[in-house]
Amino acid sequence: MHECRSRSSASPTTCAAPGAEERHVEVKGTTGAATSVELTVNEVLHARDKDNTVDLYVVSDIRVDTVTDPYTASGGTVSHYPD
Repeated sequence: MHECRSRSSASPTTCAAPGAEERHVEVKGTTGAATSVELTVNEVLHARDKDNTVDLYVVSDIRVDTVTDPYTASGGTVSHYPD
């Protein structure tokens, strides 16, 4: 079982399995195809830092039901890009 925590919405989530290396996780989502995602300068600098292990998860083709209040998201295809 992985334990995950996030310090703030501005920082990546940190996950680790017992006895395993801590990994930082950045997640991006889109309702369209995952042809590209936008990363902030700080996200890129954090990922390039050799002291960090950062994985990127991209969830594409998310369906959004705009009839519900609040809107609800479902589905999607997950792509994982390890450090």
